[in-house]
Amino acid sequence: MQDPKLINLGTGTARKTGTYSVEFHEDSHYAHVKRANNDGTATYFPFNAAGPTASNRFENYSDSGTTTYTAPDGVDTAVIFDGNGPFEDKRFSPEWLSHDLYNPATGVITLTDVPIGTLVHITYDIDLVPTSSNKDVHISIDFTAFGGYKIFVADTSMRQQSTTHHYSGTKTFFVINEDVQTGGAKLVVNAGCDTEIVPTHVFDAALFGALPSRMFGVMTNVTLIAVPLFVFMGVMLEKSRLPHRLAQPSSGQKACRSHRDC
Repeated sequence: MQDPKLINLGTGTARKTGTYSVEFHEDSHYAHVKRANNDGTATYFPFNAAGPTASNRFENYSDSGTTTYTAPDGVDTAVIFDGNGPFEDKRFSPEWLSHDLYNPATGVITLTDVPIGTLVHITYDIDLVPTSSNKDVHISIDFTAFGGYKIFVADTSMRQQSTTHHYSGTKTFFVINEDVQTGGAKLVVNAGCDTEIVPTHVFDAALFGALPSRMFGVMTNVTLIAVPLFVFMGVMLEKSRLPHRLAQPSSGQKACRSHRDC
């Protein structure tokens, strides 16, 4: 049954596969292209993140602060937020995955069923308390795919022992293949000394499925591609001095000083 809140915009366009039209939802504020198939069914192609089949999802976690733990010297240690802190406010848009993105028991960002090509954006905010001074600390997003690799988000030094050092940042990556899907990712701390991790701040995980297609659309736009190519052509002509050479008379030909000489 058709949702009464869906407003059909304009007239439909008939094709062999069915009739296409644009619909907008009054309450949920999403738009999609609807194809009324010839067999009586309908297929929807979403425009934005709020649509019923869209791939955007957002999760927000904070920690209750009841449990702190230690990252041993030189050991990769996953940062875990229990999701019971004062800023705990999970929001999903929409509920299209069969699981949460973040697992507060293991600290794993679970990417199973996340479509390949989806852009994942991670925001973290943590405190570290080292047991020694002037020790290096590396914070990274770790993957088990391709035998294990890291995307570093912080590479710095902790200056004073027994002093809280605050770190926050963001990192974005693509789900590029099935290995990344199945293995997931973790926010990991590796310090040069035993370091207490205080996960009392916010951890956000978001999926942006529409962004890659928008980026691809810009990259394949012929008009936009022409602009840098024309600039490149102009620079090449200037550096090669080809226009100057073309303007010069050829060998053995008398230059025209006026229109009477030619």
